[in-house]
This record gives sequence, C-alpha cells and structure tokens, in this order.
Amino acid sequence: MEQRDLTKILRAALEAFVVGDALGAPVEYMPREEIIKRLGFIDNIVDPQKTYIHQDLPKASITDDTSQLMAIWQQYVIDHKVTLEGTVEALLRWYREAPLHIKKRIGPTSAKALERLAAGESPEVTGVTGITCGGAMRVPAVALCTPRGEYVQLAENVYVSLLPTHNTNIALEAATALAFAIHAAMEGMERDKVIAKAFSGAVVGRKRGATLVGASTLARLEVIMTVLPTLNTPERLMYYLYNVIGTEMTANQVVPVVFGLSFWAWQNPWQAIKMGASLGGDTDTIAALAGFLATLLNAGNHLIPPDIVDYVLTVNNINIQQLVESTVDLFWKV
Repeated sequence: MEQRDLTKILRAALEAFVVGDALGAPVEYMPREEIIKRLGFIDNIVDPQKTYIHQDLPKASITDDTSQLMAIWQQYVIDHKVTLEGTVEALLRWYREAPLHIKKRIGPTSAKALERLAAGESPEVTGVTGITCGGAMRVPAVALCTPRGEYVQLAENVYVSLLPTHNTNIALEAATALAFAIHAAMEGMERDKVIAKAFSGAVVGRKRGATLVGASTLARLEVIMTVLPTLNTPERLMYYLYNVIGTEMTANQVVPVVFGLSFWAWQNPWQAIKMGASLGGDTDTIAALAGFLATLLNAGNHLIPPDIVDYVLTVNNINIQQLVESTVDLFWKV
C-alpha cells in the first residue's frame, strides 16, 4: 500500500475517533432508556442542554479521550518510539494543561493514578488497580506508533503505555487485543485475520500486570463474533451489547462492545459511531474507538458527513494532518 494511502486512511480513522468522542460526550453515562426517551437515535451533534447529565459541556466538545490520545500520540512521535518516560511525561503535562470541562470528565482510575504520579510515586505501583478503559482509549497511538508488523514490540508498548494507570491483567488483555486489531487493520489484513490478531493480543495481554478477578475480554470477543450474524438490525445489536456485554467503563466491557460495533458496521463506520453514541453508558469512548477501528477496516472510508467533521475539528481547534503524516513517515514506510 502506498504511503499516501496510509496517510489518508489514518487521517480518516482519527477524524472518526474525534467525531465519535464529540457525538457521544453529551450523553455519556445516560442510561439507554433515557437516551431513547429524550433524544431517540443520535445521528448528529447533540446540544448538551438537551441532556440532564452534561449541560456544562460546550457543544461538539471533545473529552479526555481525544485530548489525552493526542497528547500521548504527539509525545511518541517526538520520541520516535513508545516509552514509559514519554508516557508519564505526556500524561502529567496533559493533566496539568487540560481545560476544566475535560478535567471534570477524567475517569476516576486515571485521575487517582495521575495524582499519585504527580506526587512522585513510581509508575510501577500507581496503576495496579486500574481496570477501566482509560488505558484502552490511548491504544490507537500505541498501535500506530509501533513499526509495521512488530507485534512482539507492540505488546510491550501496550504494557509500557498502560503501566502508570492501568497495570492489571483485565485492562491489559482488553487494550492489547484492541491494539493488535488496530495494527492489523492498518496493515490491510482481512477482517478474519484482524480478529485472529485481536484474539492473540488478548492472550498476551492477560498474562501481564497485577492479577485481578474479572471477566475475560477474549471470551467475550469469541461470543460476540459468534452471535453477530444473528443480530441483523441495529436495535438487536445495541440491545445485546448494552444488556448482555455491558457498557460501563471497565475495559472488559468497552473493548468487546467496540469490536461488536466495528465488525457489525465495518462498511459504514458512521453507523458504528451513531450506534455507539446512542448505546448508553460510556458512549464517548465506545463511539470514538468503534469509529476508529471500523474506519481502518473500511480502508479509510468513514462516511461521516463532511460538515460534521469540519465542525468538530474547528470547534475544538484540532489539526491532525501533521501528526498523521509524521506517524506514517516514522512507523509505516514500506
């Protein structure tokens, strides 16, 4: 695949992440029933004033998902690699400089770990209770800032990136599965090979970090991939993901749900984003990651209306082109 194609694909995937974050943000942690009652199916930017949960959020605003991802990603590009030192430096800088409306929405696990890091505690111990998706949401940066095809290095990079905040078998299993899938999709693998890579990533990730009791991401992925062909409408899929898998902020729920949406709607990532935003629970993270992975699976065609992309990027003053070009130049040259 030519370099300019990879640049186009990666730009589209990052656009989908940002739009998914903005679309899901105003309804984050609203129950699915309330979303249906108040807003129906979300297919455009929601005015936060129409919700009861995030009325102070600026319209079309990103959250910690995008802002942390961009901070981490830029550091890895500057360093030309993923390192523990770069991860900690980027996280602490981001935590200090994030706008108030973003700081208010940082997940409790990340916030506690970052406070401990800022106080001088070792990153070897600050993340040993983290099981949420706060580590998985930075995985696109890790997966794309690892050289093409280097899956052993990728597994180590995921571990290094999650160590300060989510150093547990539960978080690492989910994050490594997602990282392997993103990397494989960026390589242009067929969907069955992408899911096989995700399964292998889950096995590797589950062996790392503090060992806690928790459901297996791999087992949930296996079940979802078996059930997907029977869920032949968006409503049936969303009902299953919300009520059976769950959409709370734990990594072993969010990541399997992201796979369910991405592989069900891979030919229409915009549909995956809209379903993620309408799902209930951790809607911003789910919609962002589902949009990212589905766009890679669909060779960079996210199908998001251009006016929505432009609006979200403009409102949040985001310019992703240089970051995308640098990433491809550094890590994805043939």
